[in-house]
Amino acid sequence: MDYLSDSDFETTYTWQRQGAAYSKAIIDWRIADDTPAGTYRLTHYGDWKSGWTHKIKPYSGTSNSFTVQ
Repeated sequence: MDYLSDSDFETTYTWQRQGAAYSKAIIDWRIADDTPAGTYRLTHYGDWKSGWTHKIKPYSGTSNSFTVQ
């Protein structure tokens, strides 16, 4: 179940180039005082373009689970 998305003020997305062929995505969540206690994960969905074939392909990344108390 989704709790927040990238359109919420509590979340930020930062993209950084890491040399010629790599980049890094940083997802931050400023946890509000009224966030329900529970176990959460952050998931990012995006697209990448191959430098060899120039095809665009989807990818995703998910954090480890963490607890909000």
